[in-house]
Amino acid sequence: MSIKHKIISYILTILLITVPFVFAGCSETNEGEIIPSQVPVLTNALIQDLSPALTDALTQDLTSTPTLTPTPTNTLSPALTPTPTNTLSPALTPTPAKALTPSKTPYPTNTLTPTPANTLTPTATNTPNSETGIISTYIDIPIEEAKGFICLNPGHQHNSNTEQEPDGPGSSVTKKKVSYGAAGELSGRESVLNLKVALILRNILGERGYKVLLTRETEMINISNIERAQIANENNCDLLIHLHHNSSSNEAKKGAETICATKNNPYHPELYNDSSLLAKLVIDAVCEKTEFVNKGVYYSDTYTGINWSCVPVIFTELGYLSNAEDDAYLANDDNIYLMCEGIANGIDAYFKQKTE
Repeated sequence: MSIKHKIISYILTILLITVPFVFAGCSETNEGEIIPSQVPVLTNALIQDLSPALTDALTQDLTSTPTLTPTPTNTLSPALTPTPTNTLSPALTPTPAKALTPSKTPYPTNTLTPTPANTLTPTATNTPNSETGIISTYIDIPIEEAKGFICLNPGHQHNSNTEQEPDGPGSSVTKKKVSYGAAGELSGRESVLNLKVALILRNILGERGYKVLLTRETEMINISNIERAQIANENNCDLLIHLHHNSSSNEAKKGAETICATKNNPYHPELYNDSSLLAKLVIDAVCEKTEFVNKGVYYSDTYTGINWSCVPVIFTELGYLSNAEDDAYLANDDNIYLMCEGIANGIDAYFKQKTE
């Protein structure tokens, strides 16, 4: 029972005790007439009699009642201890974000190995070569389906390389790795003209069923004459043709010629017969298709691109850029196309003779 309830109980007790006495006293004295002065006297007497007992009871309740001990603030029984925030049972532990099973692991980006150049890779494009304006129609074919595998080397490059290299295996004679080349007043730089011839000739040879490899397809490159010959060697090409144009301090000189090794070449004399045959067939076919004067075949063992080649090899010198007539002729792309058809005709004739 609370203190408030006990106080109310004591007061009611006092009233229940005093009221009968009051009315009893009144009835004994005056037969129905209440004497007011007697009520306070009796009440005070009872209070005085009960005060010690009331005080003791209240004191005992306040000091000894164990059930009234206040529960500590914010204290919860062990059973009501709150579960820590964001704590999940082991069974509900979230799976790490973006975790995939091994079978669903995505393929890494850009892990496909690109197909090496000139091995079954279509090179036809509608975009003209930025340096020559030539659009490639060539589509590579498997070597087993080709009539022959031809390596075309567009001579020179944008910048010369004056570092020295031996002109043949084990030779003590050295030459520039790459020279600058000549230039025509109308036809322009020889290196660009050589590249144009190579791109057109590749288109024609591709249409005729040949597989073609170019040593370069841009001016902005740096490959030496030895490296160009090694490209043909390492790819097991059937032929290597170096594409060039001539120049001379004598502006009267004009015409086209081809160059190959002599029969006594100190490096690869075994290539003489095939190289000589190719040189003769090509120059004759070129001059038959064009207006060039036929200067025939020039034999020499001083060319790096010949001495380092392990396959039949020739140089083509297609007109003199220093000659006004040849220079004007080479400034016309239609004439260049005819010249390239002549080279292709010579190659056709070579393979025809080799298979007879």
